[in-house]
Amino acid sequence: MTEGLDIGANVRGFRLKAGLSQAELAEYGRTTQETVSAVETSRQSPRPSTLRKIARGFSAWGEWGEVSVRDLYDGPDAFFERKEAAGKVEASQDEEISLTTLREFDVFSGRFLQAGPEGCLPGSGASGLQARR
Repeated sequence: MTEGLDIGANVRGFRLKAGLSQAELAEYGRTTQETVSAVETSRQSPRPSTLRKIARGFSAWGEWGEVSVRDLYDGPDAFFERKEAAGKVEASQDEEISLTTLREFDVFSGRFLQAGPEGCLPGSGASGLQARR
């Protein structure tokens, strides 16, 4: 696995996925195109402040949310895998909240419902849900 070992290749990979030119990334990160080029071609071992500027450039571009220096070291593939995994967790949490809300709120009475001792569902012939007072 070469990702993470070559920060220049990772920066270039991020930039190409973003569809940004070196000049555009430099503008977003408040650095120069020459600095971005030097980092990408490994002509210069980047200082931490330079990597922060490049990461800030991707963040300021805004399409991916926050990009950290760690993300630059890990590489674009790892970054997008984490983003996808985080999105799945958020989606499942939203779904769980939605189901809970639907289950507990009676739109006709305008009240929240509480499961009775048997935990019966409405329409099951038992009065398992009772209105909270």
